[in-house]
Amino acid sequence: MKEIKGILYMQRDEIIVYLMLETGFFLFGEILLWVIVYVAGEKESILPLGTLVALCMSGFILAFGSGASLPTCFNTAVGMGAARKRSVPVIFGAYLVMDLIVAWAACLFYHLERWIFRLAYAGMPLEQDFGYIFRWKYLLPACLAMVAWNALVGAIFLKIGKVVFVFVYILWMVVCIGVPRLEALIQSTQDNVFLRLCRATVDWVAGCSQAGILAAVVAASAVCMFFAWMLLRRQQVVS
Repeated sequence: MKEIKGILYMQRDEIIVYLMLETGFFLFGEILLWVIVYVAGEKESILPLGTLVALCMSGFILAFGSGASLPTCFNTAVGMGAARKRSVPVIFGAYLVMDLIVAWAACLFYHLERWIFRLAYAGMPLEQDFGYIFRWKYLLPACLAMVAWNALVGAIFLKIGKVVFVFVYILWMVVCIGVPRLEALIQSTQDNVFLRLCRATVDWVAGCSQAGILAAVVAASAVCMFFAWMLLRRQQVVS
């Protein structure tokens, strides 16, 4: 625990920046909601845009920012004489706590937004309530997955350098552009072997229990962290 506190203290500026950005995203979402309701006149229903924007954008920044900062944290710890066998799990634990701090801040914003709704949007129905995602059974696997992703990206970065972020960018573009197009194809009337395989996969995932999906997320996170550990255990300090 003492070592984790040391890592968190070393990363305190990064944590503060994340929380400030998250606050800014929340305020932007609230302003956007006000404009939609009171300027555009869309009063049929409302969405918790402040919480949604803060959560999504913070997750995006964590996915890229922590992956870039983890190598610096590793280099500092090992450069100061810490054993890799002990420092790497400590770093993973510290980044898990950091992700949980950001998630808890989003939870606080969610409750603040509900209070704002009662004051400024009384009587308007809530189209979608995202409060359920702040349960531990969702938060912890999500934060574990984020740590695993950052650990893997950071470990590969130490091995091959900044080129890893080119692959991350390509992956991001594939997800942003390819997934919506694939979804449209799956819902279309076209039929071929690839689409039949995709539809069968979607149906199989849809048929899985919630507990099974969460267990799969935790298992995949453990595998990613194991590979990151294998890469880092003999990694030399990179200046």
